[in-house]
Amino acid sequence: MSDRGSTTPVALATHALSRSFGAVRALTDVDLVVPAGETRAVIGPNGAGKTTLFNLVSGHLPATSGRIELFGVDVTDVPAHERSRDGVSRTFQLSNLFDDLTVLDNVRLAVTGNDAVARRRFWQPLRTLPRVDDRAREVLATFGLEDVAARRVATLAYGQQRVLEIAMALAGEPRVLLLDEPTAGVARGDAEAITAIVDDLPGDLTVLLVEHDMEVAFALADRVTVLVDGAELVTGTPDEVRRDPAVVAAYLGAEIGVDPGAEPDTPPEPDTPPGTEPGTASGTEPGGGHHDG
Repeated sequence: MSDRGSTTPVALATHALSRSFGAVRALTDVDLVVPAGETRAVIGPNGAGKTTLFNLVSGHLPATSGRIELFGVDVTDVPAHERSRDGVSRTFQLSNLFDDLTVLDNVRLAVTGNDAVARRRFWQPLRTLPRVDDRAREVLATFGLEDVAARRVATLAYGQQRVLEIAMALAGEPRVLLLDEPTAGVARGDAEAITAIVDDLPGDLTVLLVEHDMEVAFALADRVTVLVDGAELVTGTPDEVRRDPAVVAAYLGAEIGVDPGAEPDTPPEPDTPPGTEPGTASGTEPGGGHHDG
């Protein structure tokens, strides 16, 4: 989590941002204000509009109405590749990697995407461009992937592929990073490792995080925005969101076992019969599925 002062500039802002698919309103008048250096989690049930929001912010989908600003500049009509060069990078719910290339070559390609000099020398093998190769190897070392640099991505464990995708997203040194369910579908140990990696990202990096695992989302976020039915329900600190009665009623109650009328830190009743513990909320997004949040 970051520590920001009151004069921190706004990295990302949306104003009445909306998106419709025919008669279906996927996102309605969403207003986000994310200061530079903040980690903002976006949570909500399936169909809440989380992935649609990511696709609008990254430029992969056009907005039906509303406005998107990046460090005060209107980028609503700027295409995705130009937003990337302006400092927006993202991961996806499912790994978006070149399976038949090596780990090192995947990161080299990611570095090249935001290196104008390297792009102008596209006919040269990437390994012959020192600035690209040096940066790629630096990124691999940062994320503990140097030992698998020469392996084909298809041979990596899924948890390693998720780490690689985050590494590639950061290879171009973005200002705003969009992480779409980084721990989806991975084992608990891998989820803990990915959580530690995200928590250790540079303090001046702005992170917008969609995460189905509430424990991960609340651990990483400075503030949390809850979407329900395509609209913002509430934004606050993780503790405020945990205790908000509207959030508990709409989404979180069954998932985190919060009684909105209980005092904080109320211990559970003793001798709970087996099999009667609160289950997983039906609206919780299952790991690894390719679905719109």
